[in-house]
Amino acid sequence: MFKSLIKALRLATCKLSSSVVIPIIIYIIFITFMLNLTFPNGIGKQRGHHNNNLDISDEESSDSDEHPGELNRVFHSDTIRDGMFQEPQVLGDNSDPLTIIKFAYKKADANSDGLVTIRELAKYINLRIRDHIDTSIKRNPQIFAEIDKSPTDGLVSWNEYHTYFLKNLKLDLDESYITSHDETKHVKLDRKSKEALMRDKARWAEVLSSDPYALTLDEFLAFMHPEASTSNLLNVVEDILRHFDSDGDDQLTVEEFTNTFSSNAENKKLFISDNLDERKAEFKKLIDKNRDGKADRAELLQFVDPRNSRYAIQEAAMLISLADNNKDKKLTIDEMINKQDLFMGSKFISLIENFHNEF
Repeated sequence: MFKSLIKALRLATCKLSSSVVIPIIIYIIFITFMLNLTFPNGIGKQRGHHNNNLDISDEESSDSDEHPGELNRVFHSDTIRDGMFQEPQVLGDNSDPLTIIKFAYKKADANSDGLVTIRELAKYINLRIRDHIDTSIKRNPQIFAEIDKSPTDGLVSWNEYHTYFLKNLKLDLDESYITSHDETKHVKLDRKSKEALMRDKARWAEVLSSDPYALTLDEFLAFMHPEASTSNLLNVVEDILRHFDSDGDDQLTVEEFTNTFSSNAENKKLFISDNLDERKAEFKKLIDKNRDGKADRAELLQFVDPRNSRYAIQEAAMLISLADNNKDKKLTIDEMINKQDLFMGSKFISLIENFHNEF
């Protein structure tokens, strides 16, 4: 692995200036150091043979006639992956919702039988999540280098990002307006663009830590894609421990996790239910992977990682419960179209928007 990394860095050094390469190297070292510091025994060792294998509780599996074990099996099989699941957005930004839903439905219907089961729907959503996060991580250094221009100092300032944002709008803004205008008014921007810029500025302030005016490479990933940032996910883990770890041993027991006071914490959206019995089942089945009665940071990090299949299964179960009119545990294209707004606003279609609201 290290030989491949060194080779990649050598190639990058040949193509990029030191001011771009050095922050990337520091970023890689920082993430490696943080993971080793937080998980001295290694994440892989603590996960053991469970390795993200999601065992669905009875409450979740009741939404489908699929056996939980079978649903888990298909999640960790590549037999229907290749060539089946693709991003519906390849149709283009101007495609109407009906066209987008029909396109996505066809891709989710893995066996082409005209029906989408919870297994197919969850598999499709999970593969979209994984592809999105993997792509975001890979592209982050490239986009960072594209923006870090004035000056090229290994940091991205708000002015640099603001210029990048305006240039990528499909409004044909001239260069003079982009470089010199009243940012408080933005007279040439439409309402949607203004709202997007305001959201970006608010999120920018949230991720600033090392420099009050500019973002590092890792902070830029947390800004652009908080769901893909390891440091952001580690912060979520720390929030969970802060709310639930009553004895301060940096581990959670099932008793701490089901504490009625903690169930009112602001991060309760991470969990399936506020019901104590369901919370106990959630802890045992979804969090405590090595079955030792405690959840350490590695298990909690795996639990909050959006690539964990529980996110997709929960989303698929919710969508089917709301759209399945004849209660046969499957969706026809007509049932999906009848709930067009529901699906357009879900992770089935609007993946990035959902993640940015959650993280």
